[in-house]
Amino acid sequence: MPLQVTLTPIQEAMVHSHVASGQYASAHEVIDEALRLMEEQETFDGAKIKHLQQAIHEGLASGEAVTWDVNAFKHSLHATHIIPSV
Repeated sequence: MPLQVTLTPIQEAMVHSHVASGQYASAHEVIDEALRLMEEQETFDGAKIKHLQQAIHEGLASGEAVTWDVNAFKHSLHATHIIPSV
């Protein structure tokens, strides 16, 4: 079933501009590409969300948080000569 959409004047100008540039042969090709890119972005976003959820799960499973003492850390670096004392 054909679908009719209404574009804003700016969107319509964008479509015409892409066709006029020769990058696309028709408005249909411009819309196809836009939908393909939208699908690609949704796939990417889904993978990113899955990765973040996994990182959260790993963080929660890693144990209880401990306080980090930056001064003790710096001292240990100086003591092992990783960084020179000032």
